[in-house]
Amino acid sequence: MTLMVGLTLLMGSTILTIGIARMGMMEQRIANNELRAKEAHQSAQAGLDYALAWLTSSVWSTQPEAPKPGVLEIRGSGNHRYEVQLTLDERPGCLRVHSRAQAIGDASLSATASECLQQRRYLNDGPSVDLPPLVVNGCLPEILDGLDLYPCDPDAGSGCEPVAVVSSQADDCLQADHPQLNGGSVSGNAFEGSAWDYVFSISKDELKARAGTDDPPVLWIQDVYEWNATIGRPDQPAFIVFSESAGCPQVTGSPTVYGIVYFEHEEGCGAQGWGGATVYGSVVFEGTVQTLTSNSVFRHWSWAGNEPDRGALNPIHSAHRVPGSWRDWEPEG
Repeated sequence: MTLMVGLTLLMGSTILTIGIARMGMMEQRIANNELRAKEAHQSAQAGLDYALAWLTSSVWSTQPEAPKPGVLEIRGSGNHRYEVQLTLDERPGCLRVHSRAQAIGDASLSATASECLQQRRYLNDGPSVDLPPLVVNGCLPEILDGLDLYPCDPDAGSGCEPVAVVSSQADDCLQADHPQLNGGSVSGNAFEGSAWDYVFSISKDELKARAGTDDPPVLWIQDVYEWNATIGRPDQPAFIVFSESAGCPQVTGSPTVYGIVYFEHEEGCGAQGWGGATVYGSVVFEGTVQTLTSNSVFRHWSWAGNEPDRGALNPIHSAHRVPGSWRDWEPEG
């Protein structure tokens, strides 16, 4: 009797031990699967982070030869690895990024994540395409015949608008009959408010904080300045701001500038020795331009070097997430 009871207890404890062991193995398997599922999800999220970083300096398009974020490989715990594929498509007002993480060697384990991202540029999208060589928040009471204004190069392709000057004022205070427009026109009442807000999408404080950087070059000038050196290159346009305290510079030595020159002085700039200056891009005055001395040339950015070597006048300076766009969300429009 005692032997039978002992055998029964031994059998019961054995069954219990086996059950506990199997339960432990099952829980370990569940925990491992949960870990790998989390890793796959985190890999997909890492793909979105990579796309955000990539879009802060890269231009994506649907053209086959355009740069793409590519495929990532992310290492998880142990020897587990995940391949992350990123695809982008344009939506109204944003770029939709879809990130798919696939466990290498396990086709059953994958995760996806998507989000809308927006790129921010230095210039407003509208004017940046057809930004003329001269922008004035005021009148043009007198421009000497020696100033040459060249609108966009007609050979630059579609989207070329032959406008040489835009102003916030009506046509009756602009020298529309100026003979040196080289086929361009003068457009009055082109914008309201400041010339800065018309041209730039970045705020003054943001651009000032970037002063001294080289990509792109940003010069924020606050003191009296003698402008006598070449600034910028066709492949790297510069942003030059003469703050109100700097007034209007004297230009000597026939310098060349590639990029945008902005004058904050609202009372306007008179003749300050502009003879010989050549600007590829745009010169922007916040006030009335009284006179510009002769032998200066302002050209639309399309004249700056050859197309393959010419950089973007409106580069990207940052990218950000659209809040809440990770959900089932479609932007309006």
